[in-house]
Amino acid sequence: MNHRIDAIIHGEEHFTNLGVVFADINGLKRVNDKDGHSSGDDLLKNAAKILEDIFFDCEVYRAGGDEFMILIYDTDEDDLKKRLQKIKDSDLGFATASFAAGYYFLEDSKDILQALHVADEKMYEDKDAFYKAHPQLKR
Repeated sequence: MNHRIDAIIHGEEHFTNLGVVFADINGLKRVNDKDGHSSGDDLLKNAAKILEDIFFDCEVYRAGGDEFMILIYDTDEDDLKKRLQKIKDSDLGFATASFAAGYYFLEDSKDILQALHVADEKMYEDKDAFYKAHPQLKR
């Protein structure tokens, strides 16, 4: 992931109509604490499989912990929104777990740093909204 982003930042690779998605799992800590770390591992595997299925033609990376980043080439904002809705509607296999997600669409990859920043911010806004709506599920 870092090599790909560095190549884009340094102009070694250039893309148009690029989407950046950040996705994070709401409730992983709760699953780990309540059901054990092997259940948490299952949750991470389920999440990765769902993202790979929805973004079958994209690059899906595990950014760390329970956070994923996806690069979508030759896309448009409508496609991003449809895929994001599929993420939100996904069943992760644990009643208390769900995806938080944010995206950014850019016409030119030279603005990749802004895209990464905004997509990440939107993901955290989505995560905050989830926990405000479901305070009982907060860590």
